[in-house]
Amino acid sequence: MMAAVADASAPRALRVAVLSPDLAWRSALAARLAPVEDLRVVRHGDSERPEDVEAALAHGVDVVVWDAGEGGAFPSALGEAWQRLRGGRTALVVVAERLDGALYRTCRTLGAAEVVARGAQLAELTEAVYRAGREAASGGAAVAGMASAPAAERGLTVALFSLRGGVGKTTLAIELAAALRRRLASPVALADLALGAGAVGVALGLRPARPLSDLLGEAASLDGETLRTYLTPHAASGVEVLCAPEAPEVAEYVRHAHVAAIVEASRSAFPATVLDTSSALGEADFAAAQEADSVILVLGPDLPSAAAARLAIDLFGRFDIPVAKVGLALNRWRSDGPDPADLERTLGLPVWARAGEDRAAVTAMNRGLPVSHVARRGPVAAAAERLAARLVGGARPAPRRGLFRGRRT
Repeated sequence: MMAAVADASAPRALRVAVLSPDLAWRSALAARLAPVEDLRVVRHGDSERPEDVEAALAHGVDVVVWDAGEGGAFPSALGEAWQRLRGGRTALVVVAERLDGALYRTCRTLGAAEVVARGAQLAELTEAVYRAGREAASGGAAVAGMASAPAAERGLTVALFSLRGGVGKTTLAIELAAALRRRLASPVALADLALGAGAVGVALGLRPARPLSDLLGEAASLDGETLRTYLTPHAASGVEVLCAPEAPEVAEYVRHAHVAAIVEASRSAFPATVLDTSSALGEADFAAAQEADSVILVLGPDLPSAAAARLAIDLFGRFDIPVAKVGLALNRWRSDGPDPADLERTLGLPVWARAGEDRAAVTAMNRGLPVSHVARRGPVAAAAERLAARLVGGARPAPRRGLFRGRRT
């Protein structure tokens, strides 16, 4: 049964609920947290009882500390309740007996702000609760104190997404950024959010101007001017690149709020921003899809790629990502691949662009260039131009001056 423990009378105190199937453990934790300054345990209950889960989330608490127990299974009752309340200001801290990669990814995917070991010291758990509470207080998807730009001044943001690697998503992201740069005749930002193994910087031959790890500490006050100091210009294309961290472990510290801060700052500084994501199903990937104005779901020419797209669409629904802003890009397409019209009917999404196999893609990557700089009229360049035209409407590419442009013979 859910039990009331104390009244959160201090206005600045974080209101915490503790959920665990182990009555002794949750009672002991509530007692240990009771003396902690600026923190009040107001509820505790059984994490395996749906009614206790619902009561905790509906009680107006700031943070739920949930004990996964020895099995480490994330109960569907909590997952479903959490999805319904994602728009609120409640954060989730998961405590697990054994932390492994699968459990960590599941917890983070379902919205956990922090995941800590059951044997953690009280100071570590308390700090996790404070971090989660601060994120919840900021709305979970935005950083407190960061002003939004007026709607008329906010640039377009588009995220490229795929749960299957090897479909050419990064190549298409680079080419789309270059196409938008030409079409808008203005600098465009490209953020590499494939944090564990980002390839944009490598593909364009760039080294980060400043490490992304430093940016995380500035997220609360990040603006367009500050963001620009972290961008590395690609001279040939005119695209400004936020490179992925060179140390993959930095990815563990990137939260939804960090991605939201990057997107908001970029919107205020650039007319368009392209977000490249990973296929690892991480928090940054779903944050990018949630924050973007449009999402391009990239598919390869095989059935497993279509199955991965179906899974992505299902996850979009669970994370309240409107499918109305999602379109398909079919890359490396072959005549013997699935029929695009069948895909549209099966997946319920329109095909925004299609590109066949482009031999220039490897050459371009080896030269550190967008594909259009090697094969301007090739399949990838043409697909990116179609996407850019769809995204920015009436804008037209800035004319390139050829050797004989303007002369008639």
